[in-house]
Amino acid sequence: MAVKSDADTTGFTESLEIRYTGIPNWVGYVRGEWEQSDGDLNEREIEAATATTTLERDTNIDLFGQKYVAGLTWYPLRRVNVAARYWFRDHDYDFDHDLDSTDDNTGSNRFPAYITEQQIETHAGDFRVSWRPLDRVRLTARYDIAYTDYHQRSEELDEIESAKVRTHSIGANTNWNPTVSSYVQGDFHYVLSSTETPADELTGGAAGVLDDEFDNDYWTGSLVGGLALSEKTDLRTQYFYYRADNYSGDSALRQPFGSNAEEHGA
Repeated sequence: MAVKSDADTTGFTESLEIRYTGIPNWVGYVRGEWEQSDGDLNEREIEAATATTTLERDTNIDLFGQKYVAGLTWYPLRRVNVAARYWFRDHDYDFDHDLDSTDDNTGSNRFPAYITEQQIETHAGDFRVSWRPLDRVRLTARYDIAYTDYHQRSEELDEIESAKVRTHSIGANTNWNPTVSSYVQGDFHYVLSSTETPADELTGGAAGVLDDEFDNDYWTGSLVGGLALSEKTDLRTQYFYYRADNYSGDSALRQPFGSNAEEHGA
């Protein structure tokens, strides 16, 4: 079996930001971003033994995206700043299958060509506090929250809400410059994320195939150090750790979801 696909995309992005600094120790801003793209995806699948083309698909993909951000930064002390931000993003995709050898809706190679529209909406916010207890030390703590909803329309089917993803993230960062030519940086992030889909409402033989929601929780930590040995030579070392514990399901009975993973890197 030989498979070939190629894609090309042309995109444009515009943005506008307005900042206000009329109140001492406060900075406010609003920003808008708009994105448009037009692309083509061509897919071919050929049975090598018989040189028979088993799949031909040409898809035009249009995207219109928009994002709006509002934020405030406060400097209560010379070494402390507090920032909060809210943003909304909407991405609308339109899929037009100009050529599709599977448009008779038979066979297993139809997916995902039956999807004609998809909309992804995200409401999110974050809160950050930064503090410099010493001239060469900076501490930062951060909390993020994001709610994302996925809607899609398929051929001959009504629009549905295909998934809800809810994510909370807590993070901390430390930067220390022992000398003017060296640095040490530590990072920690803990993410709680869950996904809900309409599959948890299935009945009959499909009941219980998927839990009410499945998780994608994980945490990461890293430690990085660097030293400038000369104008042309730097020394850098890093250690990284990742841990996830989300495996759910019995693969002997049904499709499992999530994963258990542990990764060390240096």
